[in-house]
Amino acid sequence: MYRKISIVCRPLKGHAKHLIPIDGVPMLLRVVRALAASRVRHVVCVLRASDADGARLLQACDVRLAHPAVPEEGRAASIRAGIGALPGDAA
Repeated sequence: MYRKISIVCRPLKGHAKHLIPIDGVPMLLRVVRALAASRVRHVVCVLRASDADGARLLQACDVRLAHPAVPEEGRAASIRAGIGALPGDAA
């Protein structure tokens, strides 16, 4: 069963998009819960070290938390941090 969702997209520069609630649940928590309910064995969440709100949301979740070494490098730094946080048996 699919549910139709209408979303109005606006630039949210400077806002924590991952904390925006969808049906009352922050987007970050919704995604992590969906991954936990799937066949995914390892979940790594990359957040800036200063993101206390995001880290607080993940405290009760079975995820590895990683931080980009140089956040100003953007997405590439996040990908490096995420890959580096994976356990050795991750495929």
